[in-house]
Amino acid sequence: MSTPIGAAIASDTTADGDAWLRYETLGWDTLADQPVLLAVALVALAAAVIATVWFTWRERSASSPARLATLTTLRIAAIAAAVGAVVGVERRSVREVREPSRVVILIDNSLSMASPNAAPGDAPSGTPSGASESRSEAAAALVTRSGLVERLAERHRVSLATFSDRLRTINPPEEDPSGAGEPSPFGPAGAETRLGGAIEQALAQHAGASLAGLVLLTDGGHTTGPDPMATARTAKERGVLIHAVGYGPLVVAPNLVLREVAAPKKSYPGDDMAITVSVAAEGLDPESGAGLLGAEPVVTLRRRAALPQGAAGATTEVGREAVRFAPGESIGSAHFTATADQPGDWVYEATVASSLRESSTDDNLRSANVAVVDRVTKTLLLAGGPTRDFHFVRDQLHRDKRFVADVLLQSAAGAVSQDANRVLEAFPSKLEEIDAYDAVVAFDPDWSRLTARQIETLQMWVSRRGGGLIIEPGAVGASRTRFGDQDAVVARLSPVNVAWSLASHTLPPDKPSPVRLTPAGQSSEFLRLSSGFTNDAAAGGAAGWNAFPGFYRVVPSAEPKPAATVYAYALDETEGRRVLFAEQFYGGGRVFYTATSELWRLRRQDTTWFTTFYTNLLRHVSQGRLLAQSGAGALALDRDRYEAGDEAELRLSINSSAAFDPATAAAIVTLADQPQRSVRLEAVEGEESVYRATLRVDRPGDLRAAVALGDAAELLEAEATVVAPRLESKRATQDADLLRSIARATGGAYYADNPTAIHGADDLAPLAEAIPSQAETRFVHGELDADFARRLSAWLLGVLCLCLILEWTLRRFWRLA
Repeated sequence: MSTPIGAAIASDTTADGDAWLRYETLGWDTLADQPVLLAVALVALAAAVIATVWFTWRERSASSPARLATLTTLRIAAIAAAVGAVVGVERRSVREVREPSRVVILIDNSLSMASPNAAPGDAPSGTPSGASESRSEAAAALVTRSGLVERLAERHRVSLATFSDRLRTINPPEEDPSGAGEPSPFGPAGAETRLGGAIEQALAQHAGASLAGLVLLTDGGHTTGPDPMATARTAKERGVLIHAVGYGPLVVAPNLVLREVAAPKKSYPGDDMAITVSVAAEGLDPESGAGLLGAEPVVTLRRRAALPQGAAGATTEVGREAVRFAPGESIGSAHFTATADQPGDWVYEATVASSLRESSTDDNLRSANVAVVDRVTKTLLLAGGPTRDFHFVRDQLHRDKRFVADVLLQSAAGAVSQDANRVLEAFPSKLEEIDAYDAVVAFDPDWSRLTARQIETLQMWVSRRGGGLIIEPGAVGASRTRFGDQDAVVARLSPVNVAWSLASHTLPPDKPSPVRLTPAGQSSEFLRLSSGFTNDAAAGGAAGWNAFPGFYRVVPSAEPKPAATVYAYALDETEGRRVLFAEQFYGGGRVFYTATSELWRLRRQDTTWFTTFYTNLLRHVSQGRLLAQSGAGALALDRDRYEAGDEAELRLSINSSAAFDPATAAAIVTLADQPQRSVRLEAVEGEESVYRATLRVDRPGDLRAAVALGDAAELLEAEATVVAPRLESKRATQDADLLRSIARATGGAYYADNPTAIHGADDLAPLAEAIPSQAETRFVHGELDADFARRLSAWLLGVLCLCLILEWTLRRFWRLA
């Protein structure tokens, strides 16, 4: 049994050797640096010596030799004391320090390290299907169980660090982390691999140390950041060796992997759903695309009703599409349009096939669940005045049978004729009244005209009843009140702290501000403006926005609130980027904020874009109403789709505290094939009966969360999809060429696998023996001894004064003066 690496890696200290005292002449050093002052001092010394000789010569006839010798000795002693004071003798301690040789092991923990370490079919016999060792597990085994670290620690000070998007130093565990308990610190979690950046940071952190070498444990999947070869040349200049241990198969047989079926989680009868199926072609040269397959892969999409496990149901084929690969890409996609015709829960199942003889067909099938909800969305349009957006949304909802819209126009006195289901004269002041609506859209309202009771009703409806609120501020409302300061409840509802200023009331600029979606916005289906397809399902949501010129008037805003999700920014040439779209959970509901009242400009680009945007947005924010049908509460994730490495927010809203114990608030979370884990839910400050948790989704698969109420009599559930980042999925093999080049550039060695690193090869020394010690001895000088300098100065002054006084006294006594 190997020694735990925590015991093998010593603390970051140096060894002390002998110590002694060193005397220095700092005054003389100062004189030596200033020639003029040195010349003056030497002339003064010469004058003193000449004067001494002259006095002795003058008094030779009047005094005996013994008296002359005594006087001369006193004069020379006085001169010596003065010279000693000028020379400035100082004392300090000197300590010998032995600086140990250092080795830093850099372990790749990006998501590509979750892939199998061996190609399908190369796993050891007896290994169950799908249970092959991952690359991160193989790297962890080399560090924790091979004895490599212990052997390196015999001659070097060993440090451990993981890297993906940045470098993270690891405190070595005292126990073997392979056992049960806390998750391994080496587990894959990063959405990108900055290989060059990791080398650069490691060199910077150990700039003054005797660094002997860096050991890279990686599959070579560099995706972003500084060029690894450039940082390797920097290491060479510093005399630091880089050794690389590679993970992942060197060659992979051609294989198709169905990565994702991207479909909306919810739809409505009659809607056309855009479904994108993403396929990776492993074992192919990316420069050749899919041509090596001999035939284009074909995806077949089928639909069936979601039935209890084990039950059989009829399957309907939706269609077949060839997978399209972009030039130089090994990830392609097939696109389908399916119509949601019948309410219920449906499973859309995709399979991929080709004439290729694949190494494995276990990864050729994936599915997505879609809930088709037959429900009319009831909406209240609250407008400070008849803005363009208000007019277009009102007319759109009036024509759409899937919506029912009531209108409250604050600028109109009394009831007026509107194309709406009902015209309100006042905002609801009772929860029972506003509970008839699924969503409220506030078009630049005058919040000061709402009473405290009405605002409290709005807040309770969002928090406790799962209502959806859309806030669209404008310049007119800004001139009447300062949004965010008028009422504390309204300020809490908003996902951002709006910073109104005089600039918000001026004329709009001459140029529009382009829209740029964040990664969260790109992966959000409700922001997709059209059904246009791209090879990347996530980037498809940004396609329409990138083509859109932008908005002229965008409300300036401060930083988004900590719990808010920013979906888009507006890029301004003078003020930088501004938050354009943001959202936050508020209790069981959602509040969406748009910083522009010019969404009508979408119609100029495409007449359907505005309609599509508001239809999807209203359905998105009203999700809480669907989830709250339990009556006891609602459990929701902030998004339907995540990339591995993202932070997911889980929200629980409880209507009846009797069925829930806050002291034991926890959710059971499962992700992909990982074991279930319990996540603690913390109460949200300022929101009654609302609890939240943040968790990192570190691998692709289905994410499910559940909370049991009471004695598990009722179960609240939420689910989402986690996909692998595109950059981390492009390469299925180890990049041996890159790792070999990095090692050779510094004089290091490349090891293709763990056994080679441990035992070496015919022409390759074991890794533990390939790094020569760079230990060095240096001398550390202590502070100057101030007490010694003070005592020495006192003694020299005393000797000088005593000699001069005694010389003068003797000359008077001997009648020589």
